[in-house]
Amino acid sequence: MAGCVSQFTAPRRSRGSISAVPATIAVLAAPALAQDPPDTVYELAKLDVVVGSRAGIADPLTLPVPVDIYGAEEIARLGQVDLAEVLGRIAPSFNSARLSAGDGGALHVANLRGMNGDQVLVLVNGKRRHPVAFAKVLAAVGQGTTGTDLRAIPVHAIKRIEVLREGAASQYGSDAIAGVINVVLKDDAGGVTASSYFARTSRGDGERLLTSANAGAPLAGGFLNLTVEVAKQGAANRAGEAPTCFGPNPDYAPCAGGGKKILLQRNGEPDYESAAFFANAAVPVGESGEFYAFGGYSEREAVSDGLYRKADWVPRTVSYVYPDGFFPLEESEMDDASVVAGLRGGLGAWSADLSLGFGHGRFGFGAANSINPAYAT
Repeated sequence: MAGCVSQFTAPRRSRGSISAVPATIAVLAAPALAQDPPDTVYELAKLDVVVGSRAGIADPLTLPVPVDIYGAEEIARLGQVDLAEVLGRIAPSFNSARLSAGDGGALHVANLRGMNGDQVLVLVNGKRRHPVAFAKVLAAVGQGTTGTDLRAIPVHAIKRIEVLREGAASQYGSDAIAGVINVVLKDDAGGVTASSYFARTSRGDGERLLTSANAGAPLAGGFLNLTVEVAKQGAANRAGEAPTCFGPNPDYAPCAGGGKKILLQRNGEPDYESAAFFANAAVPVGESGEFYAFGGYSEREAVSDGLYRKADWVPRTVSYVYPDGFFPLEESEMDDASVVAGLRGGLGAWSADLSLGFGHGRFGFGAANSINPAYAT
């Protein structure tokens, strides 16, 4: 008898009076009997969960550690187009620290159980995903760490996500102390799907537009599945007033009386443009073998906020150029490429998998509306 894995949301407790409780239960209990099962139910016999054990356990219910499985239907219902935001809503132990300022504002790095990003192992189809070419230097969480950039993986390319919420250092190494996230790519051999997403904040800024398409086709008895995604996001501004000086400074005329207050140009989500392509393919070889390959490429350009340089911040500004200080902008260019190819199948009583993977990341950084104080010396 095949089992099923599904996700259910526990009801929240209300703070109403005791007399209101039976009425609430009566209203909710009646339609619950006629509810259809969620469309994210999986037949366990059809799943091949990679994480959790080296023994190749066929039934996920017998895994020695808890593994959460989230399907494409459940991901689509969330209305999120960023993998980090998806996991933040459905995975209870997941967190992604987002910066509103600095050159890392366009990156979303995975965190599990409150640990650093480089202690979470991210897999794609069971193979290691390379880390991002950036060390977090302005973050309250994960200072000096790298981690994996989840924005580089299109959500439309994902079939399901497996999250191991316990340490797996004995199986994978020290980069899996916090847990493992395995992203399984779609393997449909037919059909074309496309979607567009548009959203903005309640204040009318931070517009986000994303269009993606996924297509599958048969390939020599196997499949070829392709995903393309383009996205654009506008900046969200929550800037307020700020004094131009640290305090009264009689040695600097603009700050003699403590300076003045000005409205900062911007403070919030960065604006960016991105494009991504992912492919997943497999072809049968012999009676039980299979050649597989997958990979992708993404590029992103972003402009994030810098830290306001006040007028009397002598090591950071030039007073005769910026008498009221200045607000720098940090420009980032990110390229990400990966490819994995391998051969797997039965080898007598053994299961063999031989693969070779390559990952590359580039992070380019620049600044606008800025100045080098050394030029004034």
